[in-house]
Amino acid sequence: MMKNMFVIFVALFGCSYVLADEENIFIKVGDPGYDKIHYKELPKNIEKTWVFTTDNNGRISFACRDFKISHRAICKEEEMLIDNGVREKRYCGSQYDLQVKSKENTMTIKLKTSNEDGFLDCLVQAITGPEMDQYKNVESKEIDSSEFGVTKGIKATTCPCGWSNKNLARIVNGVETGKHEFPWMAAIRREGVQFCGGAIITEYHVLTAAHCTVNKHDIELEVLVGTNIRWAELEGQRIKVKQIVEQKYDKGNAHDNDISILVLEEKIKFNDNVGPVCLSPEYPNLNNKYITVMGWGYLEQFNSEQADYLRKANVRVVDIETCSYKFNRKFKTKSPSRICTWSSNRDSCMGDSGGPLVWLDPETNRYTQVALVSYGKGCNTPNPKVNTAVSYFHDWIRQVVKDTSSGVTICTKVGKWNL
Repeated sequence: MMKNMFVIFVALFGCSYVLADEENIFIKVGDPGYDKIHYKELPKNIEKTWVFTTDNNGRISFACRDFKISHRAICKEEEMLIDNGVREKRYCGSQYDLQVKSKENTMTIKLKTSNEDGFLDCLVQAITGPEMDQYKNVESKEIDSSEFGVTKGIKATTCPCGWSNKNLARIVNGVETGKHEFPWMAAIRREGVQFCGGAIITEYHVLTAAHCTVNKHDIELEVLVGTNIRWAELEGQRIKVKQIVEQKYDKGNAHDNDISILVLEEKIKFNDNVGPVCLSPEYPNLNNKYITVMGWGYLEQFNSEQADYLRKANVRVVDIETCSYKFNRKFKTKSPSRICTWSSNRDSCMGDSGGPLVWLDPETNRYTQVALVSYGKGCNTPNPKVNTAVSYFHDWIRQVVKDTSSGVTICTKVGKWNL
């Protein structure tokens, strides 16, 4: 939790003035990054001080992608002073990719501007390791998920959904799944070749990414369900796509509304090995928690080898403030339509697009799809992956299902989350 205190005063100097204030901010380790030191146009004639503190076992990292506080490299009226707890350093003019870490658990940043134009784009985080980004400092752990999605939980769902078929085994990031481990998984194919993933949400509907389906409305597509082999012809169910419904997808603006629903020509036959994933209208706070991504994507970015068998990986959710900063603040952090993830071991890659990211709801012990794979800056890179937040589009999903098929519905939890 961040706590703010303000001290403001005005000093008059002839016809000009300097507005000065001090802000004391506590960032708990694990909190979202502080992204408010961001000015597309620097206010004129201000003196601003930020005093950041974190837990005793943490330190403060301060990163500025780009800033300009004057046209001169030599300090005059304008400057930024950074006190890392041991020494204070002055910055003037402009600079790219500034990175400073505190020596202990506090850092003070002082900014003074003049009448000159400028800008500032920075992020502050509480860290516990050598990396500037806290999500890289947290060790990826092995998760025993042998009972996940098997037995029923304390709360029910409106219809059967999100169950898992598992043998007793441990799941480690980036391994092949069991044959019918995730009954909702769908391969989206063109002429028998899988190019994206999707998730069953009703007998007639598969949820995927719009960038997988845009410009393919006149192309014959099919979905393959009931198998973990992407090229299977003799097992599973192959069903043609009758209609593609997209939600105002905008590729040019950071893949806004990257979500699509495939309406099928025939009904999927549900059984123990084939069924829908659960959905929810609520946006859960999953920061720093693990969710599971699955797909048949390429094993490495510059490797032509694509997975023949469905693979899964446990990835950690990165707070939306840090993620937005990493992607030049191209998407909103309030009422976010995205969920960002990262893992040091395994990541989604080309061919995984549209595939589901699921979270085990502890109240139902059933998997809920919280996101679908959208985009990133390559595979296994230092930057998070950006995924479409499914709950953000929940009302739209329900309406599309209602408008395109009668007598079917998505499956959700009975009652609200109580976490």
